[in-house]
Amino acid sequence: MEGVALLSLILRRLAWSVPLPLVATMLTSVLDSLAPGDLARSLPGADGTEAQ
Repeated sequence: MEGVALLSLILRRLAWSVPLPLVATMLTSVLDSLAPGDLARSLPGADGTEAQ
């Protein structure tokens, strides 16, 4: 019986390994699009040049 429980756990973890990163990526993208401003312009800071 322990082998069946272990196999069940492994299969559940494998089943969650695909949708969870996809949902996390979509949520991050949505939150990024809702944030004001441009993230690429704000990362270098006030001293950043156009090349940075």
